[in-house]
Amino acid sequence: MAKLIITLNGLPLKEFPLDIQRITIGRNSSNDIALDDETVSGEHAAIQLNPEPTITDLKSTNGTELNNFKIRKEPLKHGDIIKIGNHQLTYIDEQAQDFASTIILDSPVVAEGECLVQGSIKLLNGTKAGEVRPIEKDRTTLGRPGVQAAVIMRHPDGFTLMAVPIGQGEITSQLNGTTLTRDERKLYDGDIIEIAGAQLQFLQQAV
Repeated sequence: MAKLIITLNGLPLKEFPLDIQRITIGRNSSNDIALDDETVSGEHAAIQLNPEPTITDLKSTNGTELNNFKIRKEPLKHGDIIKIGNHQLTYIDEQAQDFASTIILDSPVVAEGECLVQGSIKLLNGTKAGEVRPIEKDRTTLGRPGVQAAVIMRHPDGFTLMAVPIGQGEITSQLNGTTLTRDERKLYDGDIIEIAGAQLQFLQQAV
């Protein structure tokens, strides 16, 4: 089944299962997905599942973006990021989902100053093992949708990590074998992060 992961400022808000044929998104409460956001039109966009998943902008005032491009109507594929107002909606096709979705989101926030170090994440297991992904935003959310999540935050002097609980589930994500909390933990080069069965290595170097 497909679903949307809805986030605001890089932090997960909720999941929405796509179990009906047409899903409307907008500020009005009559929509299937109502977004409390003044930059969102009353009826902003719609997702149609058949004959193939598509996203359509409903002539909204501020437009709908798909993977950073404004669209009118486009097909959806696993991992696509829809931007509506200040919200991001990540389209997840659970049949297509693989280890690559461990890094599910990254969203910019207000920069705190020039960063003196560069960070990246190396995937240690799964089909993408060995792949290295740079950390390019001030917040990068790691996790598996609806299971566990943690956020890497970039600061001028380095990076920190903290858990983001989803629902009422117990936090099981770990940093170097120690369970994470909502408190920020400073990251060091070579640290091992474990989230929902995924093993990641944090890499850092001076600019």
